[in-house]
Amino acid sequence: ENGPAYALSAETAGPQKLENVVGLAMTAKNTVYWVSESAAGIATPAASAEKAPAVVKARGVTLDNTGALVVIDTGLMQPQKGKAIVLPVTKSNGAQEVMVKVDAAVQLSNGDWLVMDDGEKSIFRFTRTGTFISIFANVRVAHMAVNDVDEVAAIDKDQKGIALFDAVGKPIGRIPLKAAAYDIENPEGLTYDDFGHLYVLDRAGIAVFSPYAAGPASAAAGAPKPAARNAAVESPYHLLAFYSEGEKAPGAFRKATSFVVDHSGGIYLYDDNAKRIMVYR
Repeated sequence: ENGPAYALSAETAGPQKLENVVGLAMTAKNTVYWVSESAAGIATPAASAEKAPAVVKARGVTLDNTGALVVIDTGLMQPQKGKAIVLPVTKSNGAQEVMVKVDAAVQLSNGDWLVMDDGEKSIFRFTRTGTFISIFANVRVAHMAVNDVDEVAAIDKDQKGIALFDAVGKPIGRIPLKAAAYDIENPEGLTYDDFGHLYVLDRAGIAVFSPYAAGPASAAAGAPKPAARNAAVESPYHLLAFYSEGEKAPGAFRKATSFVVDHSGGIYLYDDNAKRIMVYR
């Protein structure tokens, strides 16, 4: 077998029509949330889930290191419970400025937040409560994901690839967006699954990359985590599968903008053409 293959499921998730979706997230409690610019809600399962926080003008969504929902709302990081986090950055001239165009954020296991603001050219590191610590990496990125050993993957807006970093911001490799076996033309998101595979969302397809030499079987069998990477290695990951459907196929998506992978490997995906969340198994 050459990796996962998907088919559109008959399951429904979220409202029949959704517009201006800025992100999907699946919490540690297995609840999938959608967030649009002006609202947030539960996609599935509706029963007994905590309601989403109110939003003013959301720009995205992420999870904290416990797997709880955090909405990126203008200049705030708004958790479901507790106080909103403001992110002031100290500029080179000593002035402090609050980030108001945050596009992406992930939390490391020690509680530090890594944040990318559209008006900046670097990923910044903050404490759990929003105190600026340092520049994490001098790179402009569109999306970030972090795995359970604090390796960070980010879509590099300038170099057109996926940059990989360790927990202190040291580069540990890159995944090109184009290779012999695949071509990711419009990367729209990325996430890790429970086994450490990296999924990259293209508008019309999903690429799955593995850090394991023997593929998914060794990971599922509880293989040790990949060894420390050498930054000289162009890509520590290899393509496991690239899933897409023909344009006229019933399971086709043409303008995917966000997705999540559940614990069984199923995919919830928002397609801006269909204006709804589609489920693939």
